[in-house]
Amino acid sequence: MGSKMVINRQKSSEAVQAVGRNHADEIEKGVTAAYGPDAGPAVKLLIHNAVEILKRDTVSMVSSDDEHLKETADDASSIDERDTFAQKAYEQLVDFRETAKAVYGSEYVDTLGFKGSTPQDPVAIHRLGVLVTGNISSSRPPEPRRAGVSLDIAQWSGPLGESIRALEKSLSHVADEKREAESLLVARNTAIEKYDRTFSKTADLMSSLLSIAGKDELAQRVRPSRRRSGQTAEVANDAKE
Repeated sequence: MGSKMVINRQKSSEAVQAVGRNHADEIEKGVTAAYGPDAGPAVKLLIHNAVEILKRDTVSMVSSDDEHLKETADDASSIDERDTFAQKAYEQLVDFRETAKAVYGSEYVDTLGFKGSTPQDPVAIHRLGVLVTGNISSSRPPEPRRAGVSLDIAQWSGPLGESIRALEKSLSHVADEKREAESLLVARNTAIEKYDRTFSKTADLMSSLLSIAGKDELAQRVRPSRRRSGQTAEVANDAKE
């Protein structure tokens, strides 16, 4: 489903297009009566071209909106995946920290990179995980605090390293998705701006021509809103209710 701002614009565009398609003959007659036989056919051609251009810019706007919304949905899925990996790595870091402290003491834990509370932000978790796993591989633990109590560091560092690598990949994917979403948002906003310019001119044109043809009620219905860009006054009023 499209965004509300684009849906209301699309409704307005379809209303103006429908008037152009269905009332071109009546407008032609009204313009011919008011300005002579040469004016009517020229205005009918103008209506056809204006409607086609409005249709083109509407399709472009809707397509850009759909692409942006799809990317946004993909972003949400990627963020959920990142948070899952981050939570797993966080729990492994906390467990290892507590276990290593109990076996080897707080000084050893500090040398591995644990300072203060364990972070919960995904990026901070990743940075701590990289630091800790790197220090584990480049150092040797001290003698256990209690005789007969030891810790197989590899059994902890291996799974933790896998989780950190998975989190790193997920963080990179989220960053790529964010950049893509930003690019698509710019494209959507550009398409909306172009549509708004086309709509304003076309709706004003249709409203004026309908008035010349004596279709004042229809002219009011397709009159562009002065309060909401890209919408007829009728659609803007309905959206407000």
